[in-house]
Amino acid sequence: MLSGTYALQGVHDMAAAFRFQPDGSFQFRYAYGASDRYAEGKYEISGDTIHLKSNKNAGEDFTITAQDNEGTPYELKFNHPNQYIRSYAAAIGFVGDTPIEVQANAEGIIRFDEPNLDKIYVHHVLYPDVPTLIKDESNNNRRFSLELKPSLEQVSFKGIDFFLKEDYIMCHPNYFLPFREVKFYKEGE
Repeated sequence: MLSGTYALQGVHDMAAAFRFQPDGSFQFRYAYGASDRYAEGKYEISGDTIHLKSNKNAGEDFTITAQDNEGTPYELKFNHPNQYIRSYAAAIGFVGDTPIEVQANAEGIIRFDEPNLDKIYVHHVLYPDVPTLIKDESNNNRRFSLELKPSLEQVSFKGIDFFLKEDYIMCHPNYFLPFREVKFYKEGE
């Protein structure tokens, strides 16, 4: 089992650290630009791989508050009291396997030019995590109103493994930490 604090080193303007407990629990804190994040949960070690299971449910950062099938094009409206936060919402529409990514405008609105989308996922640029599915093939709606949940500040770590090295833990570039050489060194040694 792991024990102690592991702090990020080598990424400019970012502060992040894990606190691992011998009982298999962890806490995580992160600050980077306008984005402060956190996570709590459990971890398991298999060989040199650390599997994190955050208390956050991945892919559930947005709530659909209204939807209908009127009008064209597809339109998504994000509701949040902070205009800056709204403007960093983004969506990925799929025509078959082809993704089309669009970021919200200053009012928090996204419009797709494509006449038919099979799926639409939404995510947030400042709070990257697993995207939320809001439209699948069986949903014929074209307009969606969405709210951003407080869970945006949490990190799910879904699909991200860390690797235990001699005096640090590391991970490969991913949706949350898209940097090379992401290393967290144990403090106090």
